[in-house]
Formats: sequence, structure tokens, C-alpha cells
Amino acid sequence: MSLSQLLPQLIAGNLLTPIPPRPLTDPLPKNHNPNARCEYHTGMIGHWTDRCSNLKHRVQDLIAKELLKFEVSEDNPNVMQNPLPDHVKREGN
Repeated sequence: MSLSQLLPQLIAGNLLTPIPPRPLTDPLPKNHNPNARCEYHTGMIGHWTDRCSNLKHRVQDLIAKELLKFEVSEDNPNVMQNPLPDHVKREGN
């Protein structure tokens, strides 16, 4: 799930609130993209929601505090439920 898909759910669940955009610096950062908008920064131009480092850190904080958990789906591979077989060590390797 991308951050842009997750953000509306976090807002609806009252786990996050969009923050005001930061003022642009002069000169603009090297990675500034005038076509990109960040919904976490209330539509700020300069970076995409999916690349927002502030949002990534906030989501990681929610995971660390166990306020946000991701369920494992039966459709997705899971090494805990279906581990790879032990590798057999061959002679000469």
C-alpha cells in the first residue's frame, strides 16, 4: 500500500492530521518538483505524497507505538507461514 493510499485512512481514523506546508527556501531544494503535490503537507508543491519523508517518519512512529498494524493476507507470500526450505550445502561449495 502506498503512502498516498494510506494517508486518507489515517486521517479518517484520526491517527494523522495534514500539516501546513513549509515555506519554500531560496534557492529551491535540488529535488524540488514543481509538478508534485503532497497531501500530507496540505497540497504543498515540491514533492509527492508517496515520497514525503515526514509522512514516512510519522507512519513509522505509528507502527512503533502499535497504533498501526498491517495484517498478513493469505494472498501475499509470507516467509513465516511458508518458509523457504533449508539449503543443502554441497561438497565443494
